Amino acid sequence: MKPHLLLLLLFTITRLANLTLLPIFIDEANYLDWGWREIHSPNHLFYSLYDSKPPGIMWLYGLAQSVVSDPLLAGRLVTVFFGLLTTIGLYLISGPLAASLYTLVPIFVFFDRQALMETPLAAAGVWIYILTLRLQKLPTLKNALLLGFVLGASLLIKTNAILFALPIPFLLFSRQNLVRYWTLLIFALLGFLIAALPLFFQAQFWSTLSSNSRYSFTLSELLHFPILHWINNLWSYLQISLWHLTPLILITAIIGLRKSPKSLILYSLTPIALTILLSRSPTPRYIVSFLPFLLIPAAQFLSSHRKLLYSSLGICSLVIGIFIFSPPSYFRLYARLTPYSEIGYLEGDNSGYQVQADLVYLKTLKPPAIVALALNSGNPEAALMNYLRPWPGFVVSYLDSSLLNIDFSQADCVSSSTPLYFVARRDQQAGLEKFFVLVTTIKNPYNQDFNNIYTLRSDCPPEKTLNLTLSLNK
Repeated sequence: MKPHLLLLLLFTITRLANLTLLPIFIDEANYLDWGWREIHSPNHLFYSLYDSKPPGIMWLYGLAQSVVSDPLLAGRLVTVFFGLLTTIGLYLISGPLAASLYTLVPIFVFFDRQALMETPLAAAGVWIYILTLRLQKLPTLKNALLLGFVLGASLLIKTNAILFALPIPFLLFSRQNLVRYWTLLIFALLGFLIAALPLFFQAQFWSTLSSNSRYSFTLSELLHFPILHWINNLWSYLQISLWHLTPLILITAIIGLRKSPKSLILYSLTPIALTILLSRSPTPRYIVSFLPFLLIPAAQFLSSHRKLLYSSLGICSLVIGIFIFSPPSYFRLYARLTPYSEIGYLEGDNSGYQVQADLVYLKTLKPPAIVALALNSGNPEAALMNYLRPWPGFVVSYLDSSLLNIDFSQADCVSSSTPLYFVARRDQQAGLEKFFVLVTTIKNPYNQDFNNIYTLRSDCPPEKTLNLTLSLNK
């Protein structure tokens, strides 16, 4: 079999097998919900900006849900596609070995199989590098515009895509032809603005941009030189890279960098270094988009050290096999190795496993039925909103005292012509406690978390019952 066909087969297996076995993550739930709203609700095209998240990938998630009925599968297929773009890009830059490593290294398999922004950002970074190299070889205005346009479009994925832009002026610099150099930069900037202007025209983008200080230091904080924090970040990201890339891949990448082109060293290490300086709390998600480039020097070194290569491939295959077929075993394995194990997917508050248990119960209900949720984001609310929208005979929406402009002081019960079930995060009943009676408690099999499911009380006399046609806001 030809190398590129074997690579495609390997990628397909590692990305699509048991793609939805890992339950929906809290951020996946939000992104899929926002994406659906942005595509299907009028005047919501930039809805995700209220949480300072650019909408580019959300749009694709919303469109995918128009085609695929399972929202989680729809979103994850979008991310798998971007993982394929990353694989193709690495193949073009370095050949089949670097691309093969990408298909097998645990951290990339992990994120390529989730409806998040990190894999699309990684794909953008790889192709920005390809277009930068192309512009070096063919310094035309068309290529400069294209590079800038892709960079601007990347900003619609995630704002830290700007980190990929910082090395570009240095990579393109030419003392021999300064006029040409500045002309190319101006046209690249023009392409960037063309792609990014829809985002820049949104007032909410600018008003919420400062909220990214939740995740990264502000300029004033950086000027205080938090050296101890930087040292801690460096150590933390080394641990993340060591265990999630696997030790052999990280070590061979570091060794291989010594013989790598300066352009690759500058382009790959600049975003990593800035992530170390800017991050408040280190996490694999903050750095994974910048790690694919380390596979290039690793592949160059391993190509001449076959025993190490086979050992690396064997270790990676074993780890991702555990993840694909038994996610709980994967998280527990990594929890023994590193504090950055992502064990929260299994045991954290509002775990996707809780949502999975909720759905099992809700499928036992007979339609028609209303499934009501508190006005919260994340799991279980956003996840259930995603899953239940296409269910025939079910209406899913928010029900919260803050949404109802009604005086309930004279009523002890509320009636509904359609059976109503309120799914509560633990026992949080959105200020409507006196109207509900507990139906069942759904427990998470991996932690102490639970969701209570309530229905409306029906034990009140008519004079204490508010006959209300609930107008629920989706």
